[in-house]
Amino acid sequence: MVNTLRRWSKPIMLVITVLVIVSFTVWGPNMREQGHGNSTAAILYEKPVSIETWQRQARRLQIFAELGSDLFSVLDPMSRTGEPTPVGVGNLFVFEHEANALGITVTAEEIEHQLLKNTVAFQDQDGNFNPQMFDFFVQRSLNPRGYSKEQIEPFIADEVRLRKMRDIIGSTVAATPEQVNDYIQQQHTSTEASYLAFKHADFRKEQKATDEELKKSYEEKKEFLKTPELRKVRFAAFLLPTPPDGKPLEAKVRTEQLQPLVDKAYELRQALAEPNVKFDEVATKLGATLGETKEFFSAENPPAEIEGSPEVAAATFKLTKEAPYSNHLPLQKGAYVLVLADTKAPEPKTFEASKAQLENDLLDVKADEATRKKATEIQTKIAEAQNAGKSFYEAAEALGLKAQPLPLFSTKVRPFGKKEYADEIMQAANKLAPGKVSEMVNAGKDALIVNVDRRFAMDAETLGTDKTKVAAEIEEDTDDSAKLPPQFRAQFRNQARRMGLKSRTFRIWLFDRSIAAGVGALENRR
Repeated sequence: MVNTLRRWSKPIMLVITVLVIVSFTVWGPNMREQGHGNSTAAILYEKPVSIETWQRQARRLQIFAELGSDLFSVLDPMSRTGEPTPVGVGNLFVFEHEANALGITVTAEEIEHQLLKNTVAFQDQDGNFNPQMFDFFVQRSLNPRGYSKEQIEPFIADEVRLRKMRDIIGSTVAATPEQVNDYIQQQHTSTEASYLAFKHADFRKEQKATDEELKKSYEEKKEFLKTPELRKVRFAAFLLPTPPDGKPLEAKVRTEQLQPLVDKAYELRQALAEPNVKFDEVATKLGATLGETKEFFSAENPPAEIEGSPEVAAATFKLTKEAPYSNHLPLQKGAYVLVLADTKAPEPKTFEASKAQLENDLLDVKADEATRKKATEIQTKIAEAQNAGKSFYEAAEALGLKAQPLPLFSTKVRPFGKKEYADEIMQAANKLAPGKVSEMVNAGKDALIVNVDRRFAMDAETLGTDKTKVAAEIEEDTDDSAKLPPQFRAQFRNQARRMGLKSRTFRIWLFDRSIAAGVGALENRR
């Protein structure tokens, strides 16, 4: 395998640098202290995982993301930015543990075939392995995270292991007539629901924050109330020429003109790695335009002099006195290399400077408490009225409120039109019997009370449903539990049903946080 990589390897200039540093983040309000000290990030399979190990796994998952790996999309489907979430990192631990438990191994031939034939990140437009794209990935994604090109093997191997695990878990068993009938009823049962909404914004208008409360809040938080760190940079800019007609360059032309500039920026950055090299001297020799940001800027407000680019701000705040030079940064108008010029440390904010922020936060907290308190009070009164024989609408009207209807819906058909709170109402209604009111339901900052008015069920005969097709669909969604690790059998079925999984592609999703927690596989600390 290593020989294969060496054979295909050709040194090329780095066209674009994307260095993602995945910081360790806690996993949310459900986490609790485990008593293993501050160095423990999680408890996995009854063993502590250090923060260092967790961060290393986060870097690995980021590499899977940049490979365009199926593994990343399966383990971290909630990621919206392409960067790993804490849930995804935990799921990677669980995936590797369960793959090992199932004895799933990969041969050198399978790894090589996956690398050369099936890894999209390394393929050209014709689907052929492109060695330059491979070297580009090594420089962009592996090297900055401490991996060499030879260490690509475990990443490719895990992609093969994912496919093999899918094959194992993807085995199906025949659906029984009872399962078919239950499935048809679930799919074609329609529900009418109604609700009361308690809007956070309405309650916020009623809140007040006194100076005494604000001063108390300031004293409690002043250690954390600081101005952001500010920085200045000097930079070498290798800029694209301005078109005579002022029109933007076509993508192909821009790429062709940008490449030599990127190469020069890369050459400058390489030269700066040598001792006693003068930034201005080398940059000028290579034809760069030198500049400096006029004002200090924060990580949230990048400098206008360098295209107002978030990438510039991110790169700037990674620089230190010991390592003052950035990697080369290809942007829209050219390529840049930054050098740290000056820093301004965060400073404590005065009460007056913090007052607006403190007031906004306090009003939000008060409004949140008032919203949920009111919703809970109303829910209790309506439940009592329903027990006395009143309908949801009658009980709401007696309290001076007007219940709102949600049009007919089912598991297959959403309510007609774009309806506010539709997802929250449907989810709550699925757990209720007709004529019953829900507990308070969180809907972002707002709160809801949901009632199921009526439910209509239809059987297969009435619908004229093809039971053979339904059975095939059930089998597509059913795991062969005899081949699953014992601790996942019941949990997987319940979780798959709850999530509405229908595709074999996602049958691998054994690693949802709730499943892992349910079998004691994964516990975290706050």
